[in-house]
Order: sequence, then C-alpha cells, then structure tokens
Amino acid sequence: MALGKVRRITDRMAGEGIYRLVHLGTVANGTTVDMSNSATTASTTAPAVYHFTMPDGRSGTLERVTMLLIDGSIDLTKFGGISALTNGLKMYTETAGGTTITNYTTDVTVKKSGDFVLFAGPDAGMVNELGSTDDTQLIRWTFAKAGQPIKLNSGESFNIAVQDDITSLTEFVAMVQGNYSK
Repeated sequence: MALGKVRRITDRMAGEGIYRLVHLGTVANGTTVDMSNSATTASTTAPAVYHFTMPDGRSGTLERVTMLLIDGSIDLTKFGGISALTNGLKMYTETAGGTTITNYTTDVTVKKSGDFVLFAGPDAGMVNELGSTDDTQLIRWTFAKAGQPIKLNSGESFNIAVQDDITSLTEFVAMVQGNYSK
C-alpha cells in the first residue's frame, strides 16, 4: 500500500451495541501494524493516516483513544527517544467526503511525548523506565473527561496523521474504544 493512503481497519467483534476495541492501522492476521513501521517518509503533504471509520448505516460514540509508545529511552521533551517531531501528529475527525469536522490539534500539535499530557492529562505522562529494556509511555485520552465523547455518523472517521518519520521508534500503536449501533 502506498504511503499517504488511509490504512483501513476491521471490526474485530461481532454483535450490536457492544463495547468496541478497534485498532487504528491495518489489521493483518489479527495483529496491529505498528505506526512507527509505516511512516518512513511521512510529511505534512503525504502523512501516514490511521483511522477508525464508523461502519455504513451505523452511528455511535468514541469514548477514548489509547496509545502505547515504546522506545529505548523515553524523554518527555522528545518524541519517545527520538528528537521532537518537526510537523507532529494531527488528530481529527472527518466526513466520508474527507472534510474535517474537528481538528483536535489546531492549537497544539503533538511534537513531544510530553504534549500528550495536554490532551490526556496525567494519563499521558506516565513513563515506565524498565532498566535495561525499552521505556514505555501509556496514553489514555478519554474524550468524555475532555468534554464529551466523539459522536460519529456512518462514514465519518477519527484519524491520527503521522507527519514525520518515526521509524526509529521501537513501537507506537493506538486503539479507539466506544460503542455503535444500527
């Protein structure tokens, strides 16, 4: 798949109106594709975009996005253990036609690991230093605590656009959680 195209996700749970855990990124053989592996030449003009799109004929809410960043030595003034990003991560919702509904990063783009605190509060500042192994940063941005859940209608999507090369990170993955019905 060419870089810059939207990577699709699959609904991994059956049933109506149940709690959903949906991976952002391509799901292959039941595993999440790590965002740091597919953003080699990402830029503001050709970002690597990861998204959850509300299935056809359904509407619902996203309650939270959780992210896991793993790298050799995480520093909140850098992005993981690499330099702060030049362009940063863009997080936004858009219509089925590609028009932005809400850009959550208009005023503050995530360029450093510490920037996640501005969205997720103290749930983003936790860095687990594990001695001789990689450090881990856990980010849980609960939309309701930031105002209200994100409402999506059929075909609308929540997106994370990676606008820089982050391939030297050990791992960076995200999931959204929420509910939808017919």
